[in-house]
Amino acid sequence: MMTNKRKEDSLMKIIVQTVIATTVMSILLYCLSWGNTHYVVKATITRVNSSIITATDERGYVWDFEGSGLHRNDKVKLIMNSQHTDLYIFDDTVDDVRLIR
Repeated sequence: MMTNKRKEDSLMKIIVQTVIATTVMSILLYCLSWGNTHYVVKATITRVNSSIITATDERGYVWDFEGSGLHRNDKVKLIMNSQHTDLYIFDDTVDDVRLIR
């Protein structure tokens, strides 16, 4: 017969294992879905107005985002989020910007 202490320890172990398994699965699902919602495009900085930066990508689309440290004519990579709407580009957002050196 299990004592109350053993029952509590056993229950706590199950809870901890469940939390760890759920966390790991959530991280894996996030990592696997990232590639389905993100893409990279090359762009040129065309305007810097205070903290609002404008870039024009290789396809001619113009993107505004907040940032600093970039200058007109800098070449960058825009890390884009498609918002799960692959056929509709106008709701995409700039998640990150990386200067091409």
